[in-house]
Amino acid sequence: MSEAWFAHESHDSIERFVCSLPLACFRFEAHDCYAKSARYEMDTLFRVFLIKEIHGWRHETALLAYLEEDPDLCGELELEPIPDQSTL
Repeated sequence: MSEAWFAHESHDSIERFVCSLPLACFRFEAHDCYAKSARYEMDTLFRVFLIKEIHGWRHETALLAYLEEDPDLCGELELEPIPDQSTL
């Protein structure tokens, strides 16, 4: 999957790859939503976790700052509003 995605000249962002990664084979039903004032689907939180891991960030502080600087990525991830640090 990743080889085919990155073979396209316009596909040069690992974050955009994570956004397009099919997650149909994962089962998140038991933890379908984060039940606070804002609701985040588990597949969205999983994608955000992948981005954190890809960058090698040990804490969510760097991830939160990164998300705040990239509203287009947040839109692709359907993060509205951006989760707080405790959610991440």
